[in-house]
Amino acid sequence: MAIGIFRATALGSAAFGSLWTVGSPAGAQTLEWAGFYIGVTAGALGGQDGAVLDYGTPQPGSGVLFLGNAPQTAGTGGALDELASAIGALNPWPTGFDSSPALGFGAHAGYNHQVGSIVFGIEADASMLGGSSSSFHAEDSFFIDPDNNGSRISDLTVSGGVESLFTLRPRVGFTTGRSLFYATGGLAFGKASLSTTASLSEAYVDAGKSTSATTSWEGSASDWRSGFTIGAGAEIKTTDRLTLRAEALYYDLGSLGVTALGTNSNSLDVQSYRAEMDMSGVVARIGFSYRL
Repeated sequence: MAIGIFRATALGSAAFGSLWTVGSPAGAQTLEWAGFYIGVTAGALGGQDGAVLDYGTPQPGSGVLFLGNAPQTAGTGGALDELASAIGALNPWPTGFDSSPALGFGAHAGYNHQVGSIVFGIEADASMLGGSSSSFHAEDSFFIDPDNNGSRISDLTVSGGVESLFTLRPRVGFTTGRSLFYATGGLAFGKASLSTTASLSEAYVDAGKSTSATTSWEGSASDWRSGFTIGAGAEIKTTDRLTLRAEALYYDLGSLGVTALGTNSNSLDVQSYRAEMDMSGVVARIGFSYRL
């Protein structure tokens, strides 16, 4: 999706006379980089910070609470002390997930001006990026005595990241003829999202009474964020107008957090948890540009 903020312009005026090779045969022209261009890219999104999970401090007033980062149901008999003593036999939920690499596609448009071997200009681009998704699954059973035992199955999923990224960046570099090496940096903004779901299914005997319960959590957030980007790249001409490029950009759009609220099949109070993710990463991509 190209951002059409540029239009074609005429070349070959006296202002670009310095681009002709001194002493070369009449009509021979050096490779020039000046002018408007458009192009497309494809690459990988990596280097993202993963999601961080915070389960807070145990809230004894809740029917479902987190002890040692493991959600547990207090039970109709309220045997919190006995359940807490069994925490070593239960799988705690993770305190964070690593982000997985994702593919991204985009388009760009820009303008170059050239003075000798120095090339500078401005470029805008738009990219569609895939976020990451991570999950956790655990099955537990515990036994305190014949009157206090149980089993449980729990699942947790976190998904999120930058869905679309737009940048507007000055570029400056130098050319050695067919090659151009440049640095770039500027403004970035994009659509970021974060969601998390979790579930807990328990069957337990508490003070001799059999009870079962299911609990689910859900939370999501989506927002447009602004920040910055910085990077570098290289281009090589395959023809006078067509160039191949390789580029890496680091972007930072801040962080996004969400609170997951829970509900219980037995109408018990449920302690919430929070997920947060830094919306930053590195886009490494290749593509081509066509000079208009």
